Amino acid sequence: MTMILCRGRRLLALLLSLTCLLTLYLLSHISTNPAPLHPTATILATPPQVNLVSPVSDDSDSPEDGIDQPRLGGDSALQHRSDSLLGRIRRQCEEGGIKTKWKYPDKPWRPYRAPRVLILQRKAHVLYSTNPKTGSTSFKKFLFLVDSGLTKQNTSPEVLLSMQNVHNETQGHFEVIESRQQLPSESDFERLLKFVVIRNPLSRLVSGFRDKQLRREQFMKPGVHYPANYSEGEIFRAFVTGPLRDWLFLENIHFKPQWLDISICSWPYNLVVEYERMSVYIPYLQRLTGTEDFLWPGSRSEQGEDEFDSMHFVREYAAHLDEEAFKLIHTIYKRDYELFGYSKFGEEGFPFIRHFP
Repeated sequence: MTMILCRGRRLLALLLSLTCLLTLYLLSHISTNPAPLHPTATILATPPQVNLVSPVSDDSDSPEDGIDQPRLGGDSALQHRSDSLLGRIRRQCEEGGIKTKWKYPDKPWRPYRAPRVLILQRKAHVLYSTNPKTGSTSFKKFLFLVDSGLTKQNTSPEVLLSMQNVHNETQGHFEVIESRQQLPSESDFERLLKFVVIRNPLSRLVSGFRDKQLRREQFMKPGVHYPANYSEGEIFRAFVTGPLRDWLFLENIHFKPQWLDISICSWPYNLVVEYERMSVYIPYLQRLTGTEDFLWPGSRSEQGEDEFDSMHFVREYAAHLDEEAFKLIHTIYKRDYELFGYSKFGEEGFPFIRHFP
């Protein structure tokens, strides 16, 4: 009997030991290998991998403090598209014999021909190359909001519409650079996001015509008059075949070819934005610069200033052009069409860039 009791106690002790070991094993296994989450929970538990630049501190002592390197996400389809487009443009520049670098012995780190006008906005960490009739007014309004700290919560589209002269009212909220001597230091220059917006030459021409010929008579070339009974499309045809070729390179930057003034063959851009795809590029640009909290002003039609969007007028005016007028446009903007790869009116895919990989 005693022997049976002893064996029973030993068996009980053995069972208790096994139970303890099993408990320890389970606890250890659960802590190192948690059960898989529901797919939705996995997404929510993973921090979003958004590449942003560090914001500028409000108490920065120096205007050059706080500039950080924009990290352009390698997985972004838009960034890949921009890189591919810029690479193709540069190859065509070299093949066409267009000089891509101008050497300056006194500043060896700046072997570039600078764009005509640059806008430096330190809070957004951008060096924006202005290109008339590609949304530059909207960009100026946007940079004004960023510098003023007017986020979506404390501003409205009405605030932007109230600006009578945006070019005057936004002054002081960014630096306008029109000389190489005004460029930031080498270290800051490398950290800034350098970008430009390009646009289909015909669409840009129509936009310039409506703004500088139909809306603002002070831009009309002296001595040029159009019959009172002409429609807008007929006036456009007369403008293309008359004044445009006479004053193109001398009097108005809004009608000049884009490629030269933005130095597309030489300037070290990080991003080339296609105007026709602005709706997808703007959110990406805001993520890159950490400015998602600020309202994007939008185009004239988006703000209610025009009844129709720009493509409505492009098609209306193009219907009044004959073969000679189209040939003249294609000759004047030959480099823009060739370098950027934009489709011509009547071609498949107009007004977008054609044959893009």
